Amino acid sequence: MKLDITPALAALLASNRGPDPRAPERSGRPDYGVRAALDGEVVELELTFRAGSHYCCMEWGCHLGLRGDRWSRLRLALTEHGVDPPPRLEVRLAVVIEDGAWFFDPFKPDATHRGWFEFRRADAQRYEVTRREDADPT
Repeated sequence: MKLDITPALAALLASNRGPDPRAPERSGRPDYGVRAALDGEVVELELTFRAGSHYCCMEWGCHLGLRGDRWSRLRLALTEHGVDPPPRLEVRLAVVIEDGAWFFDPFKPDATHRGWFEFRRADAQRYEVTRREDADPT
């Protein structure tokens, strides 16, 4: 039976900070769209980079990770939302990039803000990945 775990994943992603072109001296909270369900040991997750919002990159690994202590962060988010995670997790992730989401262009450094890049507008795209927890979570 599938269990809606969207609030847990939204809370996990809410801790991320990224570029805010309106206030480059500080980081902002990225505006993700997220839908998630737990079906046995499988987390079905759709992560959306929304049109008009700004992000560092479109790589799921930067935003979600799921390696090293990131699995423990996912487990903690589930537990904090009343979900007892199974011994091993698998994440089936669909990444949706809406037409008009903005990302750093790694080929165009921003001369006025060290470590920043100019933004470029993305075209709509979608990709999928699957990751299985490979370390004993205890």
